[in-house]
This record gives sequence, structure tokens and C-alpha cells, in this order.
Amino acid sequence: MYMEIVASVEGVPGMLPSPDMLHPTLSRLGITPETLVVAYDATGGLDAARFLWTLACMGHEKFVTLDGGLGAWYQEQRPMDGEAPKEAPGMFSSSPTGRYYAEMEDVRAIADGEAEGFLIDTRSDNEYLGQTLGPVRGHVAGAVHMDWISNLKGPQNPYIQDDESLKARFAAIGLSDTATPVTVYCHTAHRAAHTWLLLRHLGFDNVKLYDGSMAEWGMRRQPTVRGAEPR
Repeated sequence: MYMEIVASVEGVPGMLPSPDMLHPTLSRLGITPETLVVAYDATGGLDAARFLWTLACMGHEKFVTLDGGLGAWYQEQRPMDGEAPKEAPGMFSSSPTGRYYAEMEDVRAIADGEAEGFLIDTRSDNEYLGQTLGPVRGHVAGAVHMDWISNLKGPQNPYIQDDESLKARFAAIGLSDTATPVTVYCHTAHRAAHTWLLLRHLGFDNVKLYDGSMAEWGMRRQPTVRGAEPR
């Protein structure tokens, strides 16, 4: 499913496909404006979050995700079915919006201090610090670090931390005002989608995901900062 909702755009992997590319997939799933979409996965919530962000970008915001995903469902010994359900194709109706989508120029303006915004890098410690091999090392200037997986109850525990714990974690990095414009990123807008969904759940109403993320940032040879400090 994940590979059906991403595309390579001008050499940048994992980008949001055009509405024309998404419509056949979403129509095949039978999603209509009245459909409540429940998304889950077996990847700690990453695939589900990216799918729901895609729906939001297409104007469909009637959705929820299953906390803990398939792993938690299995651990709790809830009923499962090994047969694939019969698809009931419909006609997906989209109203694409840029409300949840950030481009490289938007992020660069925040990094340069030309636009207001709070940047969050959701990658691993080593990626943020610039201690990994590859074409891009370090983080966008001004971005604070919060590894997406740290918002789960544990590396082997797929449940999301409770709301009060999450609010305290975001407050600790300087983010408590839900009106603050926030932009999240990772490497290919996969892990960051999870943090986007959490912030939305906590009531932050101005959160965008940088679609190109560090894959594009590095490809376009944008400047980075190495080390633990945002700047």
C-alpha cells in the first residue's frame, strides 16, 4: 500500500503523487467523502500516518489510526481474519489543499529567519548530529530534534505515549502553543508523518510536513548544521 501513495519527483524519492495518480488507488479502496478511514500497519504507525497525511492533502480529513497497530491488536489476541476483504470501488472526490504540505522554499525561509515557524527533525540522533555516511549530513538550521520513535512507549512497545506525556515532551523542546506554525521533516517524509499526526491529535492546527525532506534538501545542496545545537 505504501508504494502506491509515494512517487519519485525529479529524482526525489517518497514524494506525494499528483491527485491524478492518487485517484485510482483511493477510488479502488472505496473511499468517499462520507467514509471514516481507519488506518493501521505493522511498522509502528509510520505507513498509516503517511497514508492519512496523504488523505489530508487530498482534502479528506475523516480518519483515525489504530494505536499500536497490528502488533498491538495481535498481542491483545483480538480477532483476525486471514482472508482479504472484497473491495468495493467508488469514486474518490478530492479537494487538494496545501495546508499540510511544505516545500523546500518554505523550509529555507524558516531556516533563514525570513518566515515564522518551528522546525522539527524527526530522524535518529546520528542523522541529526551529522554522524552518518551519505550525501547529506546534519540538519536544517534552526531545527530541533525529536526522534519519532521516542514518542512510542518503547522501541518494542508500539503504543503511543499518553497525551500528557506527549505534551510535556513537546514543551521540553519549546513547543507548547498550539497556534505555532510547525514544520516536520525526516529523510523521505515517512517518519515525520507520524509526528505530524501526533501534533494534529494534540490540537496543533498549523502543522506541515516537508514532503521532500532531507532527500531533497541534500540533492539540492542546501546548507546543513552538524552537532547537537539547532544552529
